[in-house]
Amino acid sequence: MNRNEIASLLQLEWRLDRRQKHAWGSMALYVVSTVYTCYLGVKQLNTVATWNALFWIIVLFAAFNALGRSFQREEGGRQIYLHTLAHPRNVVLARTLYNAGTMVALGAVSLAAYTLFIGDRVLAEADLGLF
Repeated sequence: MNRNEIASLLQLEWRLDRRQKHAWGSMALYVVSTVYTCYLGVKQLNTVATWNALFWIIVLFAAFNALGRSFQREEGGRQIYLHTLAHPRNVVLARTLYNAGTMVALGAVSLAAYTLFIGDRVLAEADLGLF
């Protein structure tokens, strides 16, 4: 496992995401709009377990959208070229680390949206470790 190669691949992932300026905005918009829709649909519920389940469902679907985009943005020829430059294990590890960071960021956006829309009435009773 070559750390320099993984760091270079992480930079490549970041640059590819920066090239698509709408990628992060669309993921954040998806998360915030889904949290708001859930809030409007079930705002009379005050159970922490229900809001926690909705939170993880939202994060799960956001993960599917974000991770699918990561592996679909490269064409077959570019993918083969990348595997000739770097070890395939390092490519997968770098993408996994990058997508883990992406999911942490989306989870933080989700939690911020929850705090904004739901407020303290549910989150005050909840163990934030569950979220």
